[in-house]
Amino acid sequence: MSSDMVPRLRETENRTEASWLRVAELCERLTGTRSKLAKRAAMAEYLRPLDQRVAGLAAQYLTGAVFAESNERKVQVGSQQVVRALKAVTQMSESQFHAAYRRYGDLGAAAVELMSAADRSSKNLGVEEISGRLNSLAATRTVAEKSSQLADVLCST
Repeated sequence: MSSDMVPRLRETENRTEASWLRVAELCERLTGTRSKLAKRAAMAEYLRPLDQRVAGLAAQYLTGAVFAESNERKVQVGSQQVVRALKAVTQMSESQFHAAYRRYGDLGAAAVELMSAADRSSKNLGVEEISGRLNSLAATRTVAEKSSQLADVLCST
């Protein structure tokens, strides 16, 4: 397999900590790649330099699972809570939000645009910090507390 098929990790990636942004970038690359071998190679390259705990968390997130299959906890956050938190953090109007969503048909892509338009700088949270925040969300019982935590995460990204 040629080296141009598998984009290289940035040299700044810490061996024990992986940024959430890098996980998202990898997911975007995987979405645009048809070859299973190229996907495996990209994931292996991403995971290889990470320590065991972080690599395990990152691999779990790459499968789309928030928690291990044996863990019955749920985050219990709906898309409407995410939308409300995005609106609160970005201060975008209903029409601005809907225009961004219609452009992409994807809440994540719309969120990127809205956060950029609101000039929210990236703190670049790590996989372990995201894990801690997901654990906290799963332990939180009320919608108001979950919404507050979501807004806090968006303000930290």
